[in-house]
Amino acid sequence: MNVAVIGAGRTNNGIGRFIGKFFQKHGANVSAVLGSTDESARKAAEALEHDGRVPRSYTKIDTLTNKECPDIAVIASPTNTHLPYLKACIDAGLHIFCEKPFIDPATPDILGCLDKIFQDGEHRRLTIAMNSQCPFLQPVYERFCGQIRPEAAVDFSIALSPMVDGQDMIPDSVPHALSLIYNLLGNGEIGDLRIEKREGQITILGIYRAHTTDCNFKICLNRHLQQPRPFSFGWNHCTIHRRVTLKPYEISFQYEDTIRKVADPLELSVQNFIASVQKQEQPKIGRTHIVDTTLLIKRIFDHWESSE
Repeated sequence: MNVAVIGAGRTNNGIGRFIGKFFQKHGANVSAVLGSTDESARKAAEALEHDGRVPRSYTKIDTLTNKECPDIAVIASPTNTHLPYLKACIDAGLHIFCEKPFIDPATPDILGCLDKIFQDGEHRRLTIAMNSQCPFLQPVYERFCGQIRPEAAVDFSIALSPMVDGQDMIPDSVPHALSLIYNLLGNGEIGDLRIEKREGQITILGIYRAHTTDCNFKICLNRHLQQPRPFSFGWNHCTIHRRVTLKPYEISFQYEDTIRKVADPLELSVQNFIASVQKQEQPKIGRTHIVDTTLLIKRIFDHWESSE
C-alpha cells in the first residue's frame, strides 16, 4: 500500500509528517511527498525516511500521480488547497485521507462541491475519509465519566488552543467540537448562535438541535502558540483535560485526581482509515459525517462574517 503525503513539509500548524509516520508504523509505504517548493518537499521526504527508504519528492500533483501511481493520498496541505487536491486525487483513482476541515467553509456552492467529490469517489470505488481525531476520544471520556446517552446530553463544552487568530480559528478548531457533538448526537441544526470576540479569543455559544435532544454548547477558542496546547471537553459539566509530555511524546487525560494515559487519537484515525481501505468499508469519519459537519462549520463561519 503506497502512500503520497501532500503537505508533509508544513511548518505552520501542519501534521502531515506525523500522519505519514503512523501510516508507516501500520505497514504502509510512504513512497512520495508533495511540497510547495523543491526544498520543502526534499526536507519533508528526508523526515519520512523509513527503513533506509526516502520518499521521492515533487512539487506538482499531476507529476506525482503519473510517476508514482500511489494507492492513497494524504492531504495535509493548507485548507484553501484541499479542493483542487481532492479533485486531482480522485481523478487519479486514489483513496483519500484528508485533514480537517475537509474543504474551506468559504467555498462557493459548498454542498454541490461535496456531493460531486463523493459521487465521483463512489463511482471509482474510492475510500474518502477526513482526519477528525476527537470522536476517537469518546471512549476515553466515558472511562472517566460514564456512558452518555444521546437523549441525556443537554450541555457540551470544549476549550481549544489554536495557533491562528480571528475568523481563522473557526475552520482550524471548530471541526473538533462539531465532530464530538455529531459523533454522539447525529445530525442536527444550530440555533441561538452567538459569537463573542476578544483579542486572541472567541467564544461560540448556541443550541444543537438533534433528533434526540437540544444540547447547549460552548466552544472556547484561545490562541496559544506554545506546545503543548491546552485542550479539554465534557458533557453535562463533567470535563476532562488533556496532558501532554513531549519527550517522550505521550498523551494523558485527567478528571479530578485521576490521570490515564491514552492512545494517540491521530494514530487511531489512521488505523481506522487503513482498515476501511483494506476491507472496503465506510470509515468512521466518512461521507455523511463530513458533509453534515462541513455545513455546520459553514453556518458558524458565515455567522462571523454577518456579525462583523
